[in-house]
Formats: sequence, structure tokens, C-alpha cells
Amino acid sequence: MTFFENAVVLAAGQGRRMQPYSGKTPKQLLTGPSGQTMLNQQINWAQQLANQVHVTVGYEKNKVSEEALNSGASSVTIVDDLGNAAWITKSSLGEIRDPTLVVTCDNLMRINKTDLLADYQDSGHPICMLIPVHPAIPSSGDLIEAEKGTVTSLRRIVGTKNIASGLQILQPEKIQKIAKNKFNFTEIWELLIEMGSLKVGKIAPTEWIAVDQPEDLHLLETWDKKQASKITND
Repeated sequence: MTFFENAVVLAAGQGRRMQPYSGKTPKQLLTGPSGQTMLNQQINWAQQLANQVHVTVGYEKNKVSEEALNSGASSVTIVDDLGNAAWITKSSLGEIRDPTLVVTCDNLMRINKTDLLADYQDSGHPICMLIPVHPAIPSSGDLIEAEKGTVTSLRRIVGTKNIASGLQILQPEKIQKIAKNKFNFTEIWELLIEMGSLKVGKIAPTEWIAVDQPEDLHLLETWDKKQASKITND
């Protein structure tokens, strides 16, 4: 059973912080011991929540597109280096009216999908809801500060409390109408904060990793060995 009609996996980045590894292989195509790429794992994960999984590509778009389609993606949208939210304003994906699951390619996680959907519904189906994480090991991320579920600020830190997990639920068509010239989620989030419309969920992943830099590759190896990329209802 899926819970969303659409999901979007963000896989257009160059992964500069993963140099020198990403110089030869796009970060999205890095693998663990099983040989599964991060992109393949994220698409498989998203397919458990959504009927259609779309992938945005840019850097090494031919290689990444091929992997996305071979992994079962419903479509590939080329955004080049315009920004991680360019697909909302520059493609037909921005016309999607239904709540859409959006996840970065390099944040692998497990989360209770039933609770996730219930949390979104209980929050009143907001235009955008960030899913937080509380990592066991301090990680770089956007610290979410909020009052009664409404985000008041986001700032980049290294920490373990209320960091944006890389997962969000949003309504593309509504965002397209209010953020016509904004191609990055940072800009869109700032606009929504000003409007009092950016929400944060109460449900966090039970397992989560961020693969941003070479020193994070051991996390991918451990994750891969545990085969923990599947979402569960446990």
C-alpha cells in the first residue's frame, strides 16, 4: 500500500563535498557493499510510499538518468544546476496538486509511514512540512526552530536536535504560485517562514544517515550491510 501519489527524489547535485570520490562517480551513484547505489536505494524506498517516483538530475545527467530509470523511476526531470527546487517552477512536476513526498538522494532513512501520513493530516495538510531528525551522531544540517509546529527559523549547524532530515511533504502547485522566481528550497523556506506557513512534523526517522563527505562513506557501508533502506511499520 502506498500513501502518496507522487514522490520526488532530488539527485541533481554535483556533490562537491564528496570530492575526490564524486569527481569520478556522481555521489548519487556511490555504492555500499551490496553494489546498490544511493539513488537506487532511495528510489526503492520512495516506491513504498508513492505510486510514482520522479527524479531530478543535473550533474552527469546521462549517467544519473540511466540509473534512475533502471531503478524504476517513473520519470526524470533535468534541472541542470538551476537549484534543488527548480523542478517546481521549471517543469510540469510543479503542477502537481496532491501532497508530494520530496527527499534528498543522500539522506537514507527509515520512518513509520503510517505515523508520517497521520502527522501530516493532523497538521492540517500544510503547504510544506519538514520532517525533523535527531541523529545519534552530531551531523551538519539545518536546525529547525519552531513554535507550536510552525517553523520560525532555519540555520546551518552541526548538532543532534531537530535537524531537517532531507525529507519533506509539500504541495508543488501551491508553492509554484507563490515562489515563481525561487529555485532553491532555502529561498522557498524563508518565504514560507515569513508567511507563517512552514510547518515541522512531530514524527522523526527511527534510523537516518547523511552521506555528505568522504568520512561519511563508512555510514553508507554500515547502512548497506544492515539492509535498513526499507521503510517499516514496526
